[in-house]
Amino acid sequence: MQLRHTLLLAFLLPIVFSITSCDNTPEPEFISVEPEFGSEEELIVLKGNNIGEIRELLFNGTPIAFNTAYNSDVALLFRVPVGTPLGETTVTVRTDGGSFTFPFLVSELPPGIQSFSPRSADPGDTLTILGENFFAPPLKVWFRTGEPPMDEMERRDSIEGEILFAAEDSMVVIVPEGVVSGFLVVQANGGNFESNVAFRTFTRRLITDFDGNGFIPTTTDLRLKGSTDQRAGTVALIKNSFPSPIDGNFLQLSGVKEAGGFVGSAESLITAESDSIGITSTVTNTFVEIDVNSNGRRDTWLGISFKELAGNPGDFTFAIRLNDPGWTTRQIPLVNFKNFNGNVVDPGKIVAYKVQLLDSDDTGARVEINVDNLKLVEQQ
Repeated sequence: MQLRHTLLLAFLLPIVFSITSCDNTPEPEFISVEPEFGSEEELIVLKGNNIGEIRELLFNGTPIAFNTAYNSDVALLFRVPVGTPLGETTVTVRTDGGSFTFPFLVSELPPGIQSFSPRSADPGDTLTILGENFFAPPLKVWFRTGEPPMDEMERRDSIEGEILFAAEDSMVVIVPEGVVSGFLVVQANGGNFESNVAFRTFTRRLITDFDGNGFIPTTTDLRLKGSTDQRAGTVALIKNSFPSPIDGNFLQLSGVKEAGGFVGSAESLITAESDSIGITSTVTNTFVEIDVNSNGRRDTWLGISFKELAGNPGDFTFAIRLNDPGWTTRQIPLVNFKNFNGNVVDPGKIVAYKVQLLDSDDTGARVEINVDNLKLVEQQ
């Protein structure tokens, strides 16, 4: 009888010791996971307590391999296993002390922006973005102001653009109303990516529309030079027909090239009260915008010039060739406008303009230019 008690005690002691050991093993505790979503092979940092002796790590109930060298009592580093289905999954951690489960979203690879064009545009224009991993859902493009990176509050203050076309590596987006300038953010299935180059819109400052509006509104004080039809009195200087106008009046110069080289010009006057147009951006961020029409006459050249405040000699000039059948809008970087010394015009000092009709190809034929809505355009 004594022998049987002794054998039974010997059998039960290991079991009691095992139960006591399990009872003394602390229960694992979940604290956080970063990031909360990721693609295949994404490195994940799990933080917790009492997780130094992980027995199993499971994705949706399936054990996955992990490196015990990257496992401490408070953290585990592991990678999202290859082949895990996209979408919401559950991750389970098991130790001798117990287990816990937390949700994890398996996503596509994170997006990236390589470039976008144009770099400046107006609301309603289209913007092409080139990059990678533009996977949906979700797939959105945000226009925002300020410096990157964008936090959640700034995202709520941003303006979402309408996506017209999307592929894995490219998108076409409509620039929304209300955008001034700022950075682009692509929100895709794999996360967010913010451009490190700002997108800009334009602010237009009207010089003249030949209807009495703008910085230099007068149309009757224009000074004419050359052998233009207007000097001979055969064609009106300010017209509203032939060709049909864009809106209201426009300036027309026409004639045949004189011996000196140009056909004619019309120039605004500088008065003692003249002030600058108020451009505050640098010359590299400023453009000239003008509506032009050669009325079907090809090989016609239009020279555009600006004058600065007193003390800055000469005209700052640039010429463009007109071959378009109707009205077109031309935009010319202001850095192209230089005087005879090669100096670039200062947009903050412009006080007068001149348009000049040229026949640089010496055709000897009657040529014509029509111009309207002369503006300086700032990139914001």
